[in-house]
Amino acid sequence: MKVIALQRITETRLIDKYRKELQYLIINYFKECHSNDYKGSSDKALSVVDYWNSNYFLYLVLDDSGDAIGFLTMSCNDQLTMVKPYLIVEYMYVLPAYRGTRATQWLFVTIGKVANELGMDVIGTTLEGSSNNSNAVLTGGTTVATVRLMTRDSFKDKYIKYSRRLHVCVQD
Repeated sequence: MKVIALQRITETRLIDKYRKELQYLIINYFKECHSNDYKGSSDKALSVVDYWNSNYFLYLVLDDSGDAIGFLTMSCNDQLTMVKPYLIVEYMYVLPAYRGTRATQWLFVTIGKVANELGMDVIGTTLEGSSNNSNAVLTGGTTVATVRLMTRDSFKDKYIKYSRRLHVCVQD
């Protein structure tokens, strides 16, 4: 197995070579991680490939035959130069059939290598229940933030209640 970098500076030919495989991986990622909310399509997945290649550091992990079996996207964020820059792991995915292999380790090594080269700490976001949570703990990661999903209905009850307290007119 190996990891190849598909970054903004990469020749278009390399992206084109893996375009269909990235499309397949992206569709699988969103179906698996967002099964109840998935509204994607093949065309939308190709748009994601183009967006990621333009806005993120994009890496693929390949199996021994050269097929893409996982991906990693990262970006740098310094909160508009207000804090020290961090390397942000945006998305990381390995096909389920390869999760017991070294594919995930390859991606974690890549994160460490890039962070070391850039001299940055890493912030990784992941969904509740993802194996990446335990992987982050194994690498010494600590929780620095909590993200909450607030449904429109549950949030609506609260903002109507607070709007009344503030005497603000809110339409239902």
